[in-house]
Amino acid sequence: MADGMTPDARILLIDAVGAEKNAKAKAPRPAQRDMVIGAVLAARIEFWRDGDGVAFATVPAGAGCGPQRFRVKGDPFRRLVRGLYGEAGQRVLSDGTMIPGSIADKAMAEVLPALEAMAQRGAVREPAVRVCQWQGATWLDLGRPDWSLVRITGDGWRVLDGADVPLVRPANLAALPVPARGAAGAGLKALAEMLNVRPGWDNKPGDDFLLMVAWLVATLHPAGPYPVLALDGEQGSGKSTACRMLRRLVDPNKSDLRAPPRDEGDLLVAATAARVVALDNVSFIEPEIADALCRVATGGGLSKRLLYSDGDEHLMHVCRPVLLNGIPSLLGRADLADRALAITLAAIPDHARKAEADVWAAFDREAPVVLAALLDGLACAMKDGPGLHLPRLPRMADFARLACAAAGAFGWTTDAMLNAIERNRAGAVQAVIEADPVAVAVRELLSKQFGRQWEGTATALLNALAGLVPLDVQRERGYPKDAARLSMRLRRVAPALRRDGVDIVLPNGGGREGRTITITGATREDQRSQRSQAFRDTDTPLVEVAEQGDNDGEGGEI
Repeated sequence: MADGMTPDARILLIDAVGAEKNAKAKAPRPAQRDMVIGAVLAARIEFWRDGDGVAFATVPAGAGCGPQRFRVKGDPFRRLVRGLYGEAGQRVLSDGTMIPGSIADKAMAEVLPALEAMAQRGAVREPAVRVCQWQGATWLDLGRPDWSLVRITGDGWRVLDGADVPLVRPANLAALPVPARGAAGAGLKALAEMLNVRPGWDNKPGDDFLLMVAWLVATLHPAGPYPVLALDGEQGSGKSTACRMLRRLVDPNKSDLRAPPRDEGDLLVAATAARVVALDNVSFIEPEIADALCRVATGGGLSKRLLYSDGDEHLMHVCRPVLLNGIPSLLGRADLADRALAITLAAIPDHARKAEADVWAAFDREAPVVLAALLDGLACAMKDGPGLHLPRLPRMADFARLACAAAGAFGWTTDAMLNAIERNRAGAVQAVIEADPVAVAVRELLSKQFGRQWEGTATALLNALAGLVPLDVQRERGYPKDAARLSMRLRRVAPALRRDGVDIVLPNGGGREGRTITITGATREDQRSQRSQAFRDTDTPLVEVAEQGDNDGEGGEI
C-alpha cells in the first residue's frame, strides 16, 4: 500500500473518522433559553424586586442614555430582550445579508421566569412612576428617550443625564418638556389664559388659578395625600382641554384622559400605570367608585383578584393625584367633597375661541418655562415647608402646608394661598347641601319652625320632608324610602349642615327617648362663631370648613 496501511488498519481509520463525525453531529446544542439568558447577562443587566416580590431590571447606562429600568413581565422589557438576542444571535447569509436572531415564543416563556428568579435574589427597592424620593432628593422622570431626570432639593433643581433611582416606566408614559428657566411670570400668565380660569381682583391671579398651580406642585411631590382636582362647567367651557394641559405639564400619557372606571379593578390598573389618574366627562359617580377615588387620593388600599380562578385577593396601596371633569357638580357626595378642589370654568364666547392647533402650539411654547416654575415652587416648598407655621390648618393639612410653602416662588403670599383654599372649602360645603335633596329639605323645614327647632322620630321626619321634596325626587333610587335609610343620610350630610348653621343630633340609644332626632338652627351670631371656629379646627372635615368671607369682605354668609 502506498500509504503503508494494511486493509484492516484502513477500515479502522475510516470507522474512527465516521464515529467522530457522528459524535459531533449528535452533540447537544445549547437550548435557546440558555442562549437568551446568556445574552441578557452579557449586557450586565441588574435584577431586583419590590416588597411584593415583583421583578424589575436595570439596564446600565449606554451611549447617550442613562440607566433604564423595566418591569420584567412588561412588554418594553420583552422587546429589549428580543433586541439583545437579535444582536447576539445574528447570522450572515451567503449573499452577506445580516439576519438578527429571533426568540421562539416557547423559549421566551421559559426565559422570563428564570430572570424573575434572579430578581428574587436581588436587592429590594420601592419602584415608582414619574416621581420618587431617593437619597434625600425628589426625582422626576422626564420620560425622554435618553432617560434624563430632574433632581430637586431645597437648594433648587437641575437636569441630569441619568441616575440609578427606582423610577420605572409603564408602556403609556409620554415625555415631558425639558424645563427651561425663563420668565416664569409671563409663562404662568399665559397658562392662566389657556386654562380659561377667571382672573382675581385687579386682574391678578384668582383663587382658581392659585389652587390649580398648587395642585400641580403637589403632583410633583412624592408623598401624599393629594386633593382631587375637579373641573366642571357648562358645555363649551374647555374642561377637557384644561385637564389635558394640566396633565401634560406633570405626567403626559399616550392617553391623557380616560373614561370613568367601571369598577375598583379598572381604577387600580389606571393608578398603577401612571402618576396622575385623569378621568374625562364624569357625569355620574357610583358611590363605590367615589369611595375608591378617595382612597387613591389619600393613600388607601385597592383590591383586585389576579385570576377569576384565584380565591386570593391582591391588595395594593396606592396614592395618586386625581384629576376629573364633568358637566354637573362632581361633589354631591360629602366624602368626595371632603378631599376635593372644585373649580368651575366659564363658558368661552364664540369670539374668543381659537383653533385647537393654535392652542396647543402656544401651550408647547410655554410648557418648558411653566414646568421650570413648578419645579421652583417644589424646591421652595422643600426648603421652607418644614419650618412653616400657619395660623390655621384646614383639613388636608399636608397639602395646605405644601401649597403655602410654595406660594412665594410664584410671588404670592401665604395668606393668599390659605384664603383661596378656605374659600374653596366653603364652596364645597354649599355644593354638598345643594346637591342633596334631604339636606335642602331639612334646611327648609327648620326655617318654618318656631324657635328654629324640630324634634321627632326618623319616621316623623320622613313624613315631614315628604311635603317639601318633589314626588319625582322621592321616586329616585337614592332617596331614602324608610326611617333607617333617612338616619344614614342625615349622618352623611350632618357635618355640612352644621357649617351652615343647622345642628342635627341623632339618636344613639334605645327606647323612645333614644329614637328622637333633634334639629336646631343657629342664629346669625352663632353661625359667625362656628365659621371662626371651623378655621381653627384642624380635625374638622373639609365639608365642615365654612366660608371666610366675613373676614375679608369677598364672601358672604351661607
